[in-house]
Amino acid sequence: MIRYYGDPPYRAAVIHGGPGAPGSAAGLAAMAGAVCGTSEPIQSGKTIRELVLELKEQLEEAGTVPVILAGHSWGAFLAALFAGAYPEMVEKLVLVGCPPLTAGYVPMIGERRRRNLGAGEREEFDRLNLWLEQGMPEEADRLLARLGELAELGDSWDPLPDTMENDFPVDAEQYKAVWGEAVKLRASGQLLRSFAALDCQVTLIQREQDPHPVCGVCGPLAGSGKEYRVHVLKCCGHSPWLERRARAEFFEILKQELGR
Repeated sequence: MIRYYGDPPYRAAVIHGGPGAPGSAAGLAAMAGAVCGTSEPIQSGKTIRELVLELKEQLEEAGTVPVILAGHSWGAFLAALFAGAYPEMVEKLVLVGCPPLTAGYVPMIGERRRRNLGAGEREEFDRLNLWLEQGMPEEADRLLARLGELAELGDSWDPLPDTMENDFPVDAEQYKAVWGEAVKLRASGQLLRSFAALDCQVTLIQREQDPHPVCGVCGPLAGSGKEYRVHVLKCCGHSPWLERRARAEFFEILKQELGR
């Protein structure tokens, strides 16, 4: 399934995070659609390879390639992996809230999130993580949805209400399978090597107050020799289109990156 924003041609495509959180970047897609025609692929694959092939079919269906891929959170990883597999289909990458590219920075995310939560929320956050690790298939989607709510709360700085309706349920099966692969790619160094090998332009939009540390992306990329551009937003959490103090600046950057 694909949702569309603005008028064709659909020069940009927004890749949602998660994995297993379809529709979570609808606000970003709507903002991009105010700049140029934008597609929002809703993905269902259960492996990274399936997601890459599914995205290829979706972009071909949307009808405009090469395309600017704007990936949020996990979607930044997928956008980069797709660009490596099908470079002829990607004009450039705009990566919003890209997670760390090497494993050494990962513990910082949980620590920062927990500091932003109240005592009861921290306890629930830890309990949900444990339950999902142990596996509760009959309740996994509900637990993951609640964990996502708490993670979003911990990731935010001065959030605006999300007015975009999202009728898509979270997919715990997709999350467990795909994120398990992503963790191995990152730990092995293959994820960073994939980023370093990209031929297209890469622009990062990171945030100072996001629990996902800026240094976790910029440090490894700089060390790899890959050239990139970076915008660092102040007073901004993980989803800048929902941040009161950074939304306007983020939109100006988006116009710059998506415009001709």
